[in-house]
Amino acid sequence: MSTKNNKKEVVKVKKNRKPIVDTLVYWLVQIAFAVLASAGVLYYLQPIDIVLSLPLTVLLVGLLFYTSLKNR
Repeated sequence: MSTKNNKKEVVKVKKNRKPIVDTLVYWLVQIAFAVLASAGVLYYLQPIDIVLSLPLTVLLVGLLFYTSLKNR
């Protein structure tokens, strides 16, 4: 009986693993979105306030990464 339970636990662990390609594509897309978002925000905020444009851009990209990791 205990052998069956051990096999079921091993099967559950194998099903929860995500493929490496899926993870790699996810992170590449996240990095691409971060670069595009930071470039866009920096482009639109720089004429308004040069000093605050970089910190606001970093804050926005950090929040994007945080929400994407929480929702993953």
